Amino acid sequence: MIANVLLVSFLLLSIALWGHYGLFSGFLHLLVTISCAALAFALWEPLVLGVLIHRMPFYAWGVGLLGPFVLLLVGARALQDNLVKLNMRFENLTNIVGGGFCGFLSGVLTSGLVIISVGLLPLGQSIFGYKPIDISPDGTLEGRAGNGLLFPVDRWTASFFEALSDGAFHPTGGTPLARYQPHLADRAVLNRTFPVSKHSSPTVHPDSITVEHVSSFGTADLTDLIGNTADATVPLLLVSTVWNAAAGKGTFDTDGRLRLAPSQIRLVTSPQFAPEEPVELHRPEGVVLESGQALRFSIEAELSAHLRSGAVNDAVRSVFAHHRTPLSAQASCEQADQGWRITDRDEMYHVRPERDKVNVYGKGVVASRFDSDKSMAYTQQQVNARFVWVFRVPEERVARVIMLRTLSVPLPEPLGDVDERQRDARFVEAFYSEEAPEPAVPPQPMASQDPSDPTIEAPHVGATQHGGGYGDDVEVSSDLPKPVNLHHIHIHKLLANSIVDGDAEVPAPRAGLSRKTRLQRIYTAPDEYLVRVHVGRENAMSLFGRAKQFAATVSTFYMQDSSGVDHHAIGFVWLKQQSGAQHIKIDRIGSLQHISQLPLRSMRQDDELYLYFAIPRNVAVHKLVVGGADQPITGIGPPPEKSDQ
Repeated sequence: MIANVLLVSFLLLSIALWGHYGLFSGFLHLLVTISCAALAFALWEPLVLGVLIHRMPFYAWGVGLLGPFVLLLVGARALQDNLVKLNMRFENLTNIVGGGFCGFLSGVLTSGLVIISVGLLPLGQSIFGYKPIDISPDGTLEGRAGNGLLFPVDRWTASFFEALSDGAFHPTGGTPLARYQPHLADRAVLNRTFPVSKHSSPTVHPDSITVEHVSSFGTADLTDLIGNTADATVPLLLVSTVWNAAAGKGTFDTDGRLRLAPSQIRLVTSPQFAPEEPVELHRPEGVVLESGQALRFSIEAELSAHLRSGAVNDAVRSVFAHHRTPLSAQASCEQADQGWRITDRDEMYHVRPERDKVNVYGKGVVASRFDSDKSMAYTQQQVNARFVWVFRVPEERVARVIMLRTLSVPLPEPLGDVDERQRDARFVEAFYSEEAPEPAVPPQPMASQDPSDPTIEAPHVGATQHGGGYGDDVEVSSDLPKPVNLHHIHIHKLLANSIVDGDAEVPAPRAGLSRKTRLQRIYTAPDEYLVRVHVGRENAMSLFGRAKQFAATVSTFYMQDSSGVDHHAIGFVWLKQQSGAQHIKIDRIGSLQHISQLPLRSMRQDDELYLYFAIPRNVAVHKLVVGGADQPITGIGPPPEKSDQ
C-alpha cells in the first residue's frame, strides 16, 4: 500500500542522511527530535483547547500536535547548528552504522508522530491504504494500531512517550500522558473506524459537553433493581453527560446530528490503591439517551379500569417496561384533566383516552446496548441531548477520566446518597428492562411516475380533523422546487454539492444551468431520507389563521413516523413566483418547531412553501401533525438503498 512505500522511503532517507553526517550529528538530531516531540505533547492540549478548537474545531487536535512539533524541530535544528559548530570524529564505519541507526530511530519517532497527528484529522477510515483496525461480521474489533505497516511506528512512538511520561519526563504536579491520553495510537485509529460519513466530526468542543454527575451501583443495588441475575454481579458506573448542539463548536457532525460510536467513548480506570499503576480503558456497556422528544405510546383500553381505581398494578408496569420506561414500586396514579397522571419519583406521565386509544405521554428515554462495535448512539435536531453512559467497573478499580473522542474529562466523585441516585436508578431499570419487539414495518412502495402501473401504491394524504389537508403534496425528495446557480450560493453551507444549512434568499438563474453550476438538492445523511411537503397559498393561510386564532393548540407542527416518534422540519423553501427567487432556510440543529418560524405572513397569492423533514431510514412516515390536528399519510417510506456499483 502507498503508506508503506512512503514510510519506508522516509526511513531510508533518514538512515542515509544521518549515516552520511555521522554518529555525533545523528545522535544530536535524535535528542532534538525526542525533546521537540515531548514539548509538542506538553503544549498539545493547552494549544488545542485555548486557541485552535475555537478556530478550526474539526482539525484542532491533529494540527495542534503536528504543528508545534514541526515548528519546534525546525527552530531547534537551526539553533543547534549555530551553537554546535564542531563535530566528533569516529571511524568511518562507526559513523555510518551509528549515524544510520540514530537516523532510523529519529525517523521512527517523526513518522510515528506524523501518522498519529494525521489520524486525528477527519480524513476517512483509510489513509493511503493504512487501515489497521476492522470491524468483523459479528461486530468485534480486529487489529490494532500499526497493523499493516512494515514498521508499526505509530504504536512504537506512542508507547515510547507514554513510558517517558512515567519516567524522566514525568510532569511535576500534573497527569502524565500515559494516564491523560492513554493508548493514543489506537484511539487515533478508532476515532476514524466508525464514521457514518466523511462529514462525521472527530472532536468534542469542551464548551459543548458537561459531565453532570457520576452514579455507582454495587452488586447489592443492582440485585434490588434488576434481580439476582448475571448482570448484577459486576458493579455499574453511570456517567451522565449533556451535549449542547451550539453551532460552530465542531462537536456535532456537519449535517447537525450527533453520532457517537463505542470506540469514541472510553472510561479510564486505575487500581483503587495504586493510582500510579498502568490504566485500563473500558468501553461502554450501553447508553441511555434522554431525548427531548415526547414519549408517546398506547396501552390497552382495559388497563384504564385499573387507573380509575388509582392502582398501578403489574399489568400497567409491564406495558411501561416493554417501552423501556419501567415504573418503580413507588409509582402512584391520580385523576387528572382528560385522564390520569402517573407520578414516579421525579417523572410524570399523562394518560389520556383519545378516540379509540388510551395514549401515554411523557419524557422518554431510549436505552441501547453497545454489545457490538457496529453500534451507534446518535440524536438529531436536539439543542441539548443527555447521554447516560453505562460502564461495568470491577470493585478494585476506580474511574478517573472519561475519554470523549479525543477530549479527556476528569470525573467528579460518585453520588453517595441513595435519594440522589434515584433518577439514575430509572436509567438502570430502563437499560435492563425487557425490550419490546420492534413493529414490523413493511417496505413502503414509492410513488410511481406512471399512474397506469398497478403494482405501486401512490402516496395518499388524508384530511385533518378540521377538514382539508395542510400538505397538498407529500413525496420523498431532497430536491429544491427549482434548481439554483451554484455561484449564487454565498450564505449557505454546502457539502457534496448539496445545501447543509443556511438562511438566505437565492435569486432565480438568469439563463440555462450547466451540470457544473446546477445545484438542486438539500443534503441527505446516509442514515436518513427527506420528505418534502408542499403547502399551497390557501393551506398556508389556513395554517397561519389557525395558529393566530388557536395559538395555544396549533402553534407547533411535526411529522410522526410509524414508530410514534416525532420529527420536526429541518427547513423550508419559499418559492416566490413573481421573481422566481427561493428563500432557503435549513437548520438541522435547532429545527423548525413552531408555525411562527414559517414566512406565512409575507407570502403572496401565488407563492409556494415547501417543508422538509429528515426521517430515519428504518421507519416510514405515518402522519403530519399540526397542533391538535393530524393528517394521515400512507405510501411514503424510505427509498431503496443505493448500490455501490
